[in-house]
Amino acid sequence: MQNLGEKTGRNSSRSDGSCSVCCRRSKSVSISSLSRKKLLIMGGNFTHCKVVDAAKEMGVETYVVDYRETSPAKKIADHAYQIDVTDIDQLEDLCKRVGIDGVISGWIDFVQPYYQHLCDRLNFPCYTTKTQLDRLAKKKGFKECCIDYGIGTPTRIKVEDIEDPLPFKIIVKPSNSRGSKGSSICAFKEEVFKAINIAKVESFDGECVIEKYIENKDAFCATYLFVNGEAYLEQLSDVYFGDKNVGLERVAVAYRSPSVRSEEYIRKEAGRLIHMLKSLGVKNGPFVAQGFFTDDDILYFDPSRRFAGGEYERALKRLTGIDIARAMIIFALTGEFPIGEDVIDTDSYLLNGKTAIRLQINVCAGHVAREEGFDAIQEMQEVECVARYHAPGDVIEATGNTLQRYAQIVLVADETEQLKIAIKRIYDKIRVFDESDKNMIISLFDPEKL
Repeated sequence: MQNLGEKTGRNSSRSDGSCSVCCRRSKSVSISSLSRKKLLIMGGNFTHCKVVDAAKEMGVETYVVDYRETSPAKKIADHAYQIDVTDIDQLEDLCKRVGIDGVISGWIDFVQPYYQHLCDRLNFPCYTTKTQLDRLAKKKGFKECCIDYGIGTPTRIKVEDIEDPLPFKIIVKPSNSRGSKGSSICAFKEEVFKAINIAKVESFDGECVIEKYIENKDAFCATYLFVNGEAYLEQLSDVYFGDKNVGLERVAVAYRSPSVRSEEYIRKEAGRLIHMLKSLGVKNGPFVAQGFFTDDDILYFDPSRRFAGGEYERALKRLTGIDIARAMIIFALTGEFPIGEDVIDTDSYLLNGKTAIRLQINVCAGHVAREEGFDAIQEMQEVECVARYHAPGDVIEATGNTLQRYAQIVLVADETEQLKIAIKRIYDKIRVFDESDKNMIISLFDPEKL
């Protein structure tokens, strides 16, 4: 695996909300045949800026569709259209009208079924199938698969078995949703039935999952990339959740990569998950699942047929030379991953001995009046990327999910102590003020947990 050494550039959002990148390129490959090809990118949020950047480096023409009039990826794309990603008829018409050559959307959970449907209509390369999405992107289907294949998962609870009083806390969540929306933690029987109704309303398929709520266990997030039938661990992160006193106990406030328990994960996982995924026909593309470590096993609870959200791939590219966005673009346009080069290595998730932190900045309910410090922290040596999901003028509601996430800051360093100091400096600099000039940032991550 290539070691790129010292930091050579930073990725950041510009003041106008768009994004820029200054990274070393990954291994060279002949891509002249892809120059001037047309790529449709489904979704215009910040996480797809790296796809636009990679496509431009390759000479690929970018078309971003999103229901919002403005969004970060739209601002830097060659072409932008205000089309909802769920409007498959209109997207199909656009693709045929402008001559689109491939479609991509590998980082946004909600988009995956529409991505698969559109690719199917147009006979474009697609890394997943509808059956796989039903089994591997819906919590209920995934849980059933884990049980069938003997893979650890939190205890499933049937409605008819719910006792009064409850022997333990229960979590009720939508089978198919995103960002912890519609999830409820229940301590009493009467709460469960209300939670079921909430979860079903929020679920795209109208179903829910009821299971034992896991407390006081270390959480992790594992992302695999399949290339021609082989699975590679792309990311393995420790997950730190928010403060339950402000309703963010189900929302991550930080991810550490690689996990400090990486060896334990590899030993306890023992290839069981990969075996299941291969048995379900997974040959290419990403799969991500969150889980918990227990004393004698690991329990998976939240799956998706995509990469983990955020800007981890920017750090991966600089530290290892592996450009995931570029590889996915080539697959979208050709149906194959780059030939004659390593798409990913078996130990890529170790980041060449470095440590990366994805720091999530959450805010309380209110009307955002102004912010400060976000531009300044981009000059810090440890800061790899600053992605902002909200801006002054936005109204934030107390949803208890990822809609309260204001920004993500990615940091990279050699030593844990260096990261602790950098996180404290960031918290000293950044502010998000409401109309009463009150700082809205809540549920700060304690760097001493690293």
